[in-house]
Amino acid sequence: MRREAILELKNLKQYFPINGGIFKRVVGHVRAVDDISIAINEQETLALVGESGCGKSTTGKMILRLIQPTDGDILYNGQNIAALSNEQFRALRKDIQIIFQDPYSSLNPRMTVRQLLLEPILTHKLMPKQQAEQEIIEIIKHVGLTEKSFSKYPHEFSGGQRQRISIARALVLKPKFLVLDEPVSALDVSIQAQILNLLKKLQQQYQLTYLFISHDLNVVRHVSDRIAVMYLGHIVEIAPAQELFENPKHPYSQALISAIPKKHPNDFVERIILKGEIPDPSNPPEGCPFHTRCLYAKEQCKSGTIPNFQISELHDVKCVLYENA
Repeated sequence: MRREAILELKNLKQYFPINGGIFKRVVGHVRAVDDISIAINEQETLALVGESGCGKSTTGKMILRLIQPTDGDILYNGQNIAALSNEQFRALRKDIQIIFQDPYSSLNPRMTVRQLLLEPILTHKLMPKQQAEQEIIEIIKHVGLTEKSFSKYPHEFSGGQRQRISIARALVLKPKFLVLDEPVSALDVSIQAQILNLLKKLQQQYQLTYLFISHDLNVVRHVSDRIAVMYLGHIVEIAPAQELFENPKHPYSQALISAIPKKHPNDFVERIILKGEIPDPSNPPEGCPFHTRCLYAKEQCKSGTIPNFQISELHDVKCVLYENA
């Protein structure tokens, strides 16, 4: 049975102004996110992948309202949170949480673990302090730590342990939706596997929905239900994880997947080497944003808006090669 969408991004844009001249007037814009639309279903993991600077983290921050969108809608259970005032959004903030890439910089070094976990509960007035004390004991156990950690400060833990604390801090508010912004990229490979397994277990236990932001395709392959590929602020392809890896359609997706390291020295992988650099997001090319580096670019790729073409029920690609698919 297909689940309902818990979060929908509709024509979402984020243009950062460029100021220049003596009077610092706006002389242009960096198009960090340029008209994207995605629906994320309840209890699924949607991965957002792409090169650094493509707009992945900016998208996540807009969902949390850490950055106000330039245009477009963010629908959470049908409510447009992009149009809410800060006071109106405060009531929803506990439902949508984020886990950052660097657990050390995201934790207040002057607070003990106990203080870090109690603060959000008491700030949102979810329960009396005595009840909150019992709540954080349960949650710290669920993330693989013990009560002995309550009196310690973040610098006394390893990177993996600090990320577990960050996860616990997000969970104390009993959220329904989590933005995971490169949650394991700062960790050793062996620790990455532990944190990924923990996130999958917690998703089932708390019935969570994840937006998993990453540049590591090896990671998202094992944790995602669907994958959205982002390039220069645009979603160029979105498909179920297995289908995308086995049958990528967009030339950019094909290049990304071909760059995954081989599992065995004898495996043959045909590398797709992209020529040129990513265009300047303050002056993006007309038409398909990828046409300046694409091996199959046609004249029609260089102008106009490229629509989405449906390959299968859940597989969409923004590429004119599939216009008659």
